[in-house]
Amino acid sequence: MGVVFKIHSSVPIQTVPNYAVRAHFGIMMRTVPPNPSADVAAERASLVHPITYYEQLADAGGLYDFLQTTMRERFEHDTSFRYQMLRILLQRSNVVLPEVECVLLAELRDALAVFLSTVEQCHKQAASL
Repeated sequence: MGVVFKIHSSVPIQTVPNYAVRAHFGIMMRTVPPNPSADVAAERASLVHPITYYEQLADAGGLYDFLQTTMRERFEHDTSFRYQMLRILLQRSNVVLPEVECVLLAELRDALAVFLSTVEQCHKQAASL
């Protein structure tokens, strides 16, 4: 059950679903179905998003300095903000920042130390059984 449109004589007749066509000034445009699935909506939302102030600073190469001066307190104490800023620095910064790499390596070291101590405790418990 579709709608047949002929836009110009050089464009062939097209049949598309009723909900997907809107004629506007002689141009055919496809629109989103009335109830898109959650997967389609999530995919579209992930493709289009505004650039944040922090991303603009990272593009210009000034985000790390901004975080160390103006946002130092929040960057040091708010872990979710810290991880968000580190992600932006890694993805958007045009320069290599050894300070960021050192911070990430230190966090990796700490996570691996916790993992190794947990594995060691599991081995000790298994050996005592």
